[in-house]
Amino acid sequence: MPLNNDSHWPADYDARFVGEAATRTLLSEAAGGNVASGAAVGIEYRERDDCWSVELDTSLRWSDGAQLTPIDCVRSVDRILSRPRSRIARMFPSTGAVTVVGDGRIEYRFSRPTSYAAALFTLPQLAPSRAQGTLLGAPALGDYSLASHGDGFIEMVRHPYAKDAIREAPEALAFRAYSTLDEALLALAQGEVDVSPTTSFGVRQLEEFSHDSRMWSGDISIFGNLEFGQECLAMRSRPDLRRALGLALDRRRIVGSSSGLVTPFCSQTAAWRDDSGQCHDMRLEPTDRERDEIRRALGDGITVPYADFTPNGDIVQAICTQLQELFGISATPCPVSYQSYIRKAVTGRHGLLYTLTTADFAHPAALLLPWRSDSPSARRIAFADPSLDTYINEASAVFDLAQAEQAWHRADERWLELMPRVPLIQVRAHCLRGDRLNDVSLDSGGLVDFRKLEVRSV
Repeated sequence: MPLNNDSHWPADYDARFVGEAATRTLLSEAAGGNVASGAAVGIEYRERDDCWSVELDTSLRWSDGAQLTPIDCVRSVDRILSRPRSRIARMFPSTGAVTVVGDGRIEYRFSRPTSYAAALFTLPQLAPSRAQGTLLGAPALGDYSLASHGDGFIEMVRHPYAKDAIREAPEALAFRAYSTLDEALLALAQGEVDVSPTTSFGVRQLEEFSHDSRMWSGDISIFGNLEFGQECLAMRSRPDLRRALGLALDRRRIVGSSSGLVTPFCSQTAAWRDDSGQCHDMRLEPTDRERDEIRRALGDGITVPYADFTPNGDIVQAICTQLQELFGISATPCPVSYQSYIRKAVTGRHGLLYTLTTADFAHPAALLLPWRSDSPSARRIAFADPSLDTYINEASAVFDLAQAEQAWHRADERWLELMPRVPLIQVRAHCLRGDRLNDVSLDSGGLVDFRKLEVRSV
């Protein structure tokens, strides 16, 4: 079940997944890294005023019948600014961040150049909100509003003011938790489930359904990394050792432990561009000095905790095997509960930790901005690099697409020199639909667009 029930401020993937049904973001993700309309029907950067002008779809109505207004967008920015420690709050100035300029038009101003703003407007935090708040059960601008919830289930219904559909949209959505994937797939086979879990497939289930026409498969923007915690201060202070460790690991062998479930990942920008030069193809043997110093920094015997979900155990075992082979380090995988994993990731009270991180929006900035020196993520591990800051700032100010791609690539190259965490894999999601639906596809974040679900005609 989701860690919280806030549709605009989801604490984890499951909360974002459920919240998609109740939330209508200003823009939505489209194919090829583009954006499509959402609560907004137009967006324009006005260079003279250094602002983004957004035109709302004022024909939209909330689940209580109220009309969408610009004040609903102002309210969301105010809520962002009330959380000054959040990553997105730092993108806005403390005053003048949003201005209403007409019945359906508003202007957004950022504290720094933000050429990727269109992608940023797909974030749920920026979606319009009502005075009642953003917890499930408050008025919804998405097509579905909360009907009931309990231990292991959340039920939502299509409200009477939902945007008109020219298709057979589901009248209700029921999210249910199962103890195992096999239980969920059995329920799907019996017609009790229409969309399978999207990130829990194992090799066995993948082999069973790989040729099933109802299966959707694709890489999504969830990435596996090795993090250095408070017990690895020597590694946290040595970018040369982090990079040597990161380039020594054979990502193709790691991926082979979970064939079809993950793909190699290293470049922070490759998920959104064709990049044949990722560092999983540039593996470098460490020098004898690097082997000795990395072994001293990590210790001869270590544990590597990870959240106890498929296929994390196999991936971490493959990492530990290579740590032994490459550096003579006895490393043991350590499965922990999701709650324990979250505590370790937030507090940094660990040595090495295998983490899964997501890109908040479909743009290279989503993975690189957290490493600018003034960001909460960088400050938490005392990471700072003026050169990387400069590259990120320069890329953020470039509007020409070809030039921007080159600029983000330069920032990425600098990040790889420093490697504040070791990037390893990208998750490949698999989603099986039941026979009652025409189709199901996921966006780059692994989310279902519930507005596009269509029930088969009988």
